[in-house]
Amino acid sequence: MPHFLIHTGVATLLLGVVVVGHPRLRQSPGHSPTSVTSPTPPPSACRTDPPPLALSWHIHVLFDPKNRSEVVAALHLQYEFLASFPTDAVNCTFDAGDPQPNRTSMCKYEVDWAPAGPFLTAQYSFFVPSRWFARTVPWVTSRRGALNILVHPNSGCETEDHVQWPMWSGTKQPLDPSIFNCEYPGCAVHSSPIDAAQIRTAPTNSNSSSKVRVGAIRWDNWSGRTSPTSAETAACMGPQQWHSRVPFCGKVINSTTVDFDCATSSAMALELQYAVRAGLSFWAFVQYPETDALSAALANYLAVTDTHGVNFAALIEIGRVAAGPRDKAWPAFLARYDGYFARTEYETVEPGGHPLVFLFGSHSQAVSSFGSDSAFVDVLKAWASHCVNIGTPPPHFVIQDGYNDTFVHDLRLAGAVQSRSSYALGDGVVNGTFDGQIAQCQDRWKEWAANGDDVIPLAATGWDPRDRATGCATWTPNGEGKSWTQSPTPDQVVNVIDLAVQWSCTHTASATTQKVLVYAWNENSEGGWLVPTLGEGTTRVDAIHNFTKGSGWTCNEHPTSIR
Repeated sequence: MPHFLIHTGVATLLLGVVVVGHPRLRQSPGHSPTSVTSPTPPPSACRTDPPPLALSWHIHVLFDPKNRSEVVAALHLQYEFLASFPTDAVNCTFDAGDPQPNRTSMCKYEVDWAPAGPFLTAQYSFFVPSRWFARTVPWVTSRRGALNILVHPNSGCETEDHVQWPMWSGTKQPLDPSIFNCEYPGCAVHSSPIDAAQIRTAPTNSNSSSKVRVGAIRWDNWSGRTSPTSAETAACMGPQQWHSRVPFCGKVINSTTVDFDCATSSAMALELQYAVRAGLSFWAFVQYPETDALSAALANYLAVTDTHGVNFAALIEIGRVAAGPRDKAWPAFLARYDGYFARTEYETVEPGGHPLVFLFGSHSQAVSSFGSDSAFVDVLKAWASHCVNIGTPPPHFVIQDGYNDTFVHDLRLAGAVQSRSSYALGDGVVNGTFDGQIAQCQDRWKEWAANGDDVIPLAATGWDPRDRATGCATWTPNGEGKSWTQSPTPDQVVNVIDLAVQWSCTHTASATTQKVLVYAWNENSEGGWLVPTLGEGTTRVDAIHNFTKGSGWTCNEHPTSIR
């Protein structure tokens, strides 16, 4: 244990300098220093006896972003920490150099995937008030595995905090202390608060001529073995062949068993960070009853105070739409979506602020659920009329039927739906190439536009439900898994999304919403995902981030899509 005094009080006065709480932006090497609250005393002010107080602590987890096993281990450690200790739902809103002596709650900083600050490799960190030191530091160091952990005090003497007084667990790593400019006890650097423009978030909910809003489908069947469908998915993915697909919030128990623990607030907090990194503007949540385990992730999302610009939309199977005013479930159905549409983070179609609603299903499902196409049309029109009556713009309905042109055509002519897309693409190819699937996507966009449909292009990131071929998933059709497509590389994932974006940019008359839908965020068992996994780590979201340079998906501003 370093020779340190640990501050646990409410306020502290050090060397005549009052600790202030103004945030400062994190400095990267080469950035000019930020002005401080008063002239910086010479470094000798930090060498006192007794030594300065440790006002708080940072726990840094360092890893090699090019080493897949290290990335997976680091993400798991972060997830487990957030699941084990009470941390703020949002990232730390103050700079890493601010000791925050009066703060009592823990928070996390974003992952730095490239060298930043004094660190020469990827890392992330937790802000830890002194009251939590004794519980968190032993916990992290005993679970670090092969990762390297830096624990340092925040006294105001930044160089000494990182170089002279830290604790390393694992191998000590080189640091670059030249960026520090706070060098006396209690020092906190003064600048204006961090504003929204300086926080890395997805685009806002307004369209512009150069931006395309990209969303991804969420099917949240990852709550663990307490949920019947999640337990079946765990059984399907139990064979070792499928372990690499398990989401980052799952775990491999042994060579034949996996489990998931993804329906938690800590998992959602990390997923939002990954979604921002993937340039996503919204998630389309597949809808289930609000008390169903499959709705737990949506509930966790709705409880978040800051979604970092990642909006949400409803994706409803046709058979789950209430059957109109004569259905006793109709009032509760309308009330649920009235509540969603009233939220500022609900995804809309501009102009007009129309709530975006995806309707997934076929002609046969519409007939079996409502009796006829015309009855289904009447229900959608009744829903739209209800919205108008309460002062809400009517929904922008998107029918997700990629194959039945007549069904879609009839719905569109009746004024019941406004756009067309699909849920997934699996065209019966056995061991098909992913380039072949990209070509299928492009053919669908062109075909839908040629039929006169307004198109939200589907960017499919795979199709491979072979893990279900044994019948382990009772909700799937017989024979699923007989056709499949080879898993894409991260660059191919980038390619198919960018092709969809650029198609939207160049076909504005047929793609009026200027949105793209990705299959999928987390259909891992079915073969389509962006979410980090145990096998791939964050390679897919990293490839997207590197391609878009963190600016979101734009028209005609990127190089030609990766081939």
